[in-house]
Amino acid sequence: MAIQPVEKLSVIPQSLMPSLVIPHSVSHVSVLLGLLTLVTFAAPAFSFDKTKWMDVKREGQRLEVSGHYATAEKYFRQAMQISSTFPKNSSERIETLYHVCNILVLQGKYWDAEIFFQKLVLMVQEQKKDGTLDHEALVWMEDLADSYSHAVHGWLEHLALEHSVQLRDIISGDENRYMATTLRKLVTILFHEGKYYKADPYAMRLVRITSKFTGKNELVKASDLFLLSLVQFQIGKYAMAESNLRQALNLYTKMEIPPGFCTGNTLTQLARVLQAQNQFELAEQSAKRALKIFERSKGKNNIVSIQTHEVLVDLYKKSGKYAQAASEHEQLISIMMATNTATDAQMLKWCKDQKALYLKSKNTAKAREMDRKIGAISKRIGAKNPTHGH
Repeated sequence: MAIQPVEKLSVIPQSLMPSLVIPHSVSHVSVLLGLLTLVTFAAPAFSFDKTKWMDVKREGQRLEVSGHYATAEKYFRQAMQISSTFPKNSSERIETLYHVCNILVLQGKYWDAEIFFQKLVLMVQEQKKDGTLDHEALVWMEDLADSYSHAVHGWLEHLALEHSVQLRDIISGDENRYMATTLRKLVTILFHEGKYYKADPYAMRLVRITSKFTGKNELVKASDLFLLSLVQFQIGKYAMAESNLRQALNLYTKMEIPPGFCTGNTLTQLARVLQAQNQFELAEQSAKRALKIFERSKGKNNIVSIQTHEVLVDLYKKSGKYAQAASEHEQLISIMMATNTATDAQMLKWCKDQKALYLKSKNTAKAREMDRKIGAISKRIGAKNPTHGH
């Protein structure tokens, strides 16, 4: 088989061509082997860049550990620039993206980190599909999920937690040992922000995970069922909320001996749900059960029973039982005074509400009594905030 002329071989760099002088006595095969050896050892570009990348990355890590985040960011960005010449599926590129994204999150630069987060997730998902993902990349993803869980606060916190859930999903899904904790934190934040519909699927997923818990961890299961019921109550899923509350109540009854705050709190919420379904008699029974538990464990005038009295007041008002509503409301005022937990402005509102209930129950004597209390509180408020003339 004829050998191609050396000058036509595409593997020879053009920069080497002018210096080649081939004696006629040397065979073409010998020249070819020599040139291949020369090319192999003359230009180890990737090896050199990888060493440089390693040095720059390690310096960034050292600075990050020392708390010098801004300087560490510069080194990580430099490492990212070096790694851009590496093969697309190289672990170095993933690791560098992780470091840049993580250092930005640690500095609270959430929006700056977003573009790197999206690139990182896309790259990891692609490598998981084609089987080229380095196992160590999952460790970096877990670390980044931790950063999103703990470093971002304020109005961006729920977005950061959603990223944390997404990362843990990529790592191991529901089997991730931190998934339940992250979901619980996310649901709680969304609930307090009034984003009930957004919280619902996360809360359902949380319960699906913790439903497998046994032993002492059943208290966690009960707590998550209660949290899900709160979300469902807010979006009108009353039947589902009732079912989850009854499951939670069964667990608390078994675990909380003697019955205490958790059992009483669940019974109070169950009363709300039953009332929303117009099951007034069952709602009243549930609320009264809760009050007995609170009074036995905390005393009659303890603040924890306030919400239960509020439920009964609302229940009796909707049932047209104004005398009973007034009696429950009177208990509320008594607790507020005994615990000294209300301001004069709050107490003034409560007394006005109490007067309205006495009038509806045709108890004019008690209504006049409330008038005197309202007058005294108004004077105190006036003394604290005197009007200054000009």
